[in-house]
Amino acid sequence: MGSQGTNNGQFNDLEGVAVDSNGNVYVVETANNRIQKFNSSGLFLAKWGSQGTNDGQFDYPDALAVDSNDNVYVADVNNGRIEKFDSNGAFMLKWGEPGTGAGQFGDAYGLGVDSSGNVYVTDIANSSIEKFDSSGTFLTKWGGSYGTNDGQFGEPADVAVDSSGNVYVADYDNARIQKFDSNGTFLSKWGSLGAGDNQFGGPNGVAVDSNGNIFVTDNPNNRIQVFSYNFIPSVDLQPAISNIFTISWPAPSTGFVLKQNSQLGTTNWLGVTNISTVVGNQNQVIISPQPGNKFFRLYHP
Repeated sequence: MGSQGTNNGQFNDLEGVAVDSNGNVYVVETANNRIQKFNSSGLFLAKWGSQGTNDGQFDYPDALAVDSNDNVYVADVNNGRIEKFDSNGAFMLKWGEPGTGAGQFGDAYGLGVDSSGNVYVTDIANSSIEKFDSSGTFLTKWGGSYGTNDGQFGEPADVAVDSSGNVYVADYDNARIQKFDSNGTFLSKWGSLGAGDNQFGGPNGVAVDSNGNIFVTDNPNNRIQVFSYNFIPSVDLQPAISNIFTISWPAPSTGFVLKQNSQLGTTNWLGVTNISTVVGNQNQVIISPQPGNKFFRLYHP
């Protein structure tokens, strides 16, 4: 469906799409400064928005998200705010203003909503993620500096939240996905610059389905990659030097704990205290076992 234009069912500079609980599709158009709504078959249902600063108007709307009550949130970039509407486009509330402080935005570029209705906003100008409740009350913020360390961002382009409240951020300039808990504590990361599997030219969109599969759009490589956490990853054991071993498993597999035991078939498995690091696309733990049999396994709590 669709063609370039300003009529119903036509588009000009599509920037985002979201689906509600009834399968209706919402599309944000940056150039037309509006939202259009369609049913799952592509039949036009409604539209709202025009250029301006008043309630229900937009100046470069760039992203949208729909919560479990089918309310629609729109990132209104040049007005430095988030606007909230019901499923028919009736204006409900707004929050934010241009700036760098709590509840302010430099460039609100991506939106995500969790199962509790909390709203997460990526701000590429301020290299940060901000979290609000469904009424726009500021809750927390993380990031805030451009960089390559864990928890830093190089243009956070998009955000998604899984059913457990984990937050995934498409870190565009760093060619990676970062994973956080709902309070912004860093959990893991994966990806590097390139065109191979688990690599990105620049991840600019991220989404999570009900099964926990993670979909990442990679604009420079013109592709979508899918990552799944519903599997037990293989473990690779490699000897290094003089009784030192490296245990590794795929980096996208998060939430796993490495445990060890001197016997199989018992319940006395102990967590390995060595800290894992990400090397390339692998989680790695360097260990130096004591004499005797040692068995290792990955455990997902």
